[in-house]
Amino acid sequence: MKKNHKNSLRKNKRYVKFFIYAFLIEIIYISFHFIKPLKKILGDNGVVLRNFNLFLLVVTLLLINLLLYVLGYREIIKNKIRLKTIILCFILFNLTLLFVWPIGSTDIFSYIYQGRILSEHHLNPYITTYSTLNNDSFYQIINNKWSSSPSVYGPLFVMISSSLTFMGGNNFMFTLFLFKLFFVIINILCLYLIYKIFKNQKAIYLCAFNPLILYEFAINGHNDVLMILFLLLSLYFIFKKENNIKNYSLALFFLILSVLIKFISIIFVPIFLLVLLFRIKSIREKIYFILSSILIILFTISALYFPFWGNTQTLSSLIHQTNIYSSIFLSPLISINSILLKNLHIANYHSLGIILSRIFFILFYLALMIKIFIKRNIIKTKDLIKYFCISLFVFYLSFFTWFMPWYLALLIILIILRHAISSKNDRYINIIHYITLYGILYYIILR
Repeated sequence: MKKNHKNSLRKNKRYVKFFIYAFLIEIIYISFHFIKPLKKILGDNGVVLRNFNLFLLVVTLLLINLLLYVLGYREIIKNKIRLKTIILCFILFNLTLLFVWPIGSTDIFSYIYQGRILSEHHLNPYITTYSTLNNDSFYQIINNKWSSSPSVYGPLFVMISSSLTFMGGNNFMFTLFLFKLFFVIINILCLYLIYKIFKNQKAIYLCAFNPLILYEFAINGHNDVLMILFLLLSLYFIFKKENNIKNYSLALFFLILSVLIKFISIIFVPIFLLVLLFRIKSIREKIYFILSSILIILFTISALYFPFWGNTQTLSSLIHQTNIYSSIFLSPLISINSILLKNLHIANYHSLGIILSRIFFILFYLALMIKIFIKRNIIKTKDLIKYFCISLFVFYLSFFTWFMPWYLALLIILIILRHAISSKNDRYINIIHYITLYGILYYIILR
């Protein structure tokens, strides 16, 4: 009996530090509820936070949570904290943040008005802009600098957002709650899929407690989380199901749905097709896979774009998005190229810097595809995640003239998945921490 009692005490002690860290994280997330009242007191009447001092406070709180996140990971390594405990903490964090007003981005309000263009006004959000609908019930609340631009998101997300705004009707607070609840549920489903695919305690913790992921998805409500969900569903059919054409086709279908939420994940499609093609041994099955892939891609894209298709103007917003320029929010390689070209006294150094950087990405991507081809006989399914990580990292490094910190959530999750597959390699942990730190500090630049 004494031995059992001692073992029980030791087990409880193992959990003490972890629960202290989790408790402090929860307290910090509760404190975010006071940001909106403080914002009003300080005369910041914008739809999202603009007061620089308050933003410094938010960044400081996130940095404290990052420190607690790092310390908590050490406890995960030293002590076998139950998965159930980690998941329950994650659900608690999400429920706490569900009722926090969006702090760092107007995107969720853009989702609402783009949804209303379709659901309330029965117009095409790829052609009609919200700025032309100043009689809308929500116009005075959510009109922002992006209101004069048509939707830049995939048709699947436009359909989902219009469904949510239809349910919300003309009640703004209820509509906002529906969107936030939707993203919180999706965030929880993402963690569930990571658990189902990898059943890796470290990976679950690294996703569940990451302060940038929680901030972007549970507070700010970015649709990247839905793109990630479909990407995870795609990986589920590759890693957890039998390797056959049917499951590969389902995996491709979900990957295309991911692209039709937000177009960033389109860079994964060629890698996905090439790796899986080389995993198939039979020539007959290879041909069948190629044909079925073409049909899936064409049918899915056509079916979802069909209700919105008028003319090439439907895609003009996407082209416009790739040309939005800010000297502050550039991908690092574009900034470096522009500075070098400026010092060489070359005219149009901004435009040339963008072109050179994007050419670099295209050449790198082609080199990556050639590498996959060369290694076709030894390539493994798990290599997909490695190539996803590499391509996305270089994409972020070199392509964007308007790069935002919430884009990093996808990269963080992919690196976590890579770590789950090769868990003996701890270099990924430091990369996850540094990228999270970069994403949090980036918000100082935003303000």
